[in-house]
Amino acid sequence: MASAHLDPNEPAQPQAWMLHAKCRGLTPTAFFPSDGLGVEDAQHVCTDCSVRTDCLGFALDNRIDHGVWGGTSERERRRILARRKRLQPTTGNEESHRSSALATTRAFGSASGAAAPRLNSA
Repeated sequence: MASAHLDPNEPAQPQAWMLHAKCRGLTPTAFFPSDGLGVEDAQHVCTDCSVRTDCLGFALDNRIDHGVWGGTSERERRRILARRKRLQPTTGNEESHRSSALATTRAFGSASGAAAPRLNSA
């Protein structure tokens, strides 16, 4: 997955994986909740999404601070990034980022306590 750094002055270009996201077509506000219950509802949508790992990797690579991405809350992504920083040297290797996102998704699961789904490594 190519790292696409977000520029607020440029219109967002959808990533190919976004076309297959389970959340596609749902209201974006559902994924930017203001309370814990809303976070759990959004995470439930992500539970069996086929592009969950790509979504999480995108959010981590682009340091997206708000909303539910790849089944993780803002707090969970901050923890993942902190752990990544402690455990992995920066390699710039895109496959390494995907593998790290997959391992993190499996390790953390969702905030609701549900086990993370087994993900395909397309």
